[in-house]
Amino acid sequence: MNWNEHRELVKQRLKEKKSISEIASEIDASEYDLKQFIHRNRLFGVNMDSRNLAFKIVKVKFRNPEYFRPTREFFKIVGITQKRWWNLYRGDEEMSELEFQRVSLHLGLTLEDVFEARQLNWIQDLENIKK
Repeated sequence: MNWNEHRELVKQRLKEKKSISEIASEIDASEYDLKQFIHRNRLFGVNMDSRNLAFKIVKVKFRNPEYFRPTREFFKIVGITQKRWWNLYRGDEEMSELEFQRVSLHLGLTLEDVFEARQLNWIQDLENIKK
């Protein structure tokens, strides 16, 4: 199966909040393969409502966060498992201070970059509370 032919359809169905099983049956693929495609191509949603430091660090370091492809070496050095990293990246869990420091140091962020990533956007937070 050529997944690139289905990329836009999968993106659209995910935005429509369709389930993985519904999308898989529509494109005639297994659910496991579809989940792998979504993960590898980062088609999953990133929760920006909470303080998602992992995503912010990557966004500060790389103009397009999709450029960042963590390796086994990255996970070893920062002391975070793959599962934990992707939960942090999606915003499902909050990053600890120690994890934040390790990732920032490993990616070579400057003090200014770290400050920008940690900066609270209180105006946006207030707007989210009003909703």
